[in-house]
Amino acid sequence: MPRVPSGDAVFPILTTRPTVSSYDTTTDTAAAETTGAFTAESLSPKRLQARFSYRRTEAARFRGMSAALRQALTSGLSEGLDKAIIDQLVSDVTRTAASAADTFASVRKRFCYSAIDGRFASREGDIKLLVGGDTLADWSELYRGNNADDAAVDSIRRITSGVRVSPHIAAASGNKQDVIARLGMRMDAQAPVWDGISIIPDEVTEAAKGQVKIHAIMLYNVKVTRADGFKRIQAQHS
Repeated sequence: MPRVPSGDAVFPILTTRPTVSSYDTTTDTAAAETTGAFTAESLSPKRLQARFSYRRTEAARFRGMSAALRQALTSGLSEGLDKAIIDQLVSDVTRTAASAADTFASVRKRFCYSAIDGRFASREGDIKLLVGGDTLADWSELYRGNNADDAAVDSIRRITSGVRVSPHIAAASGNKQDVIARLGMRMDAQAPVWDGISIIPDEVTEAAKGQVKIHAIMLYNVKVTRADGFKRIQAQHS
């Protein structure tokens, strides 16, 4: 989430890997040459905005009203940016569809071990999962066996680097819900912000009515620059 002072944000991405060859100590064979290729993602600012209005008489009665509204606006825009990031991930990353209801074993396999590719994720700890509340609840009821006391969610939390719930994962439909898996720590997505959040109080527009408006504005953009750093895996609850 780089801070951009002005202008478009440009992110060059190397799209080719070098060709690596092995030679005996006695050979003079020239190494294969790879032509590097780059793409450049140019992102211009989009706008997130929210506002409150209140009466001066209300502010006089309730101490801290203005500060509370400003804090709510700041938190609201931060959550709006979270939603924009998840929406972009859903748009840019191809879904792996579910074919049957998940079990204890399939949760471990599909949402961890099948995501380990040796390049973006080389071990279980390189995986982080973002899930919806319906999926978390389903995983809490999937046990290893009849007499086991550890559920799938307990197991997946132990072997990966974490499971978090987001209210911005689309609600389950037909007992199916997306899970976003993050592989590794490379710079595989960008969410630049232009000059942070601006809070603009307006005491003039509705002054005749004794009202004050508070606007909050954030300029941002989001782009997945390397989709292989993420997986969108569909969970099936029953």
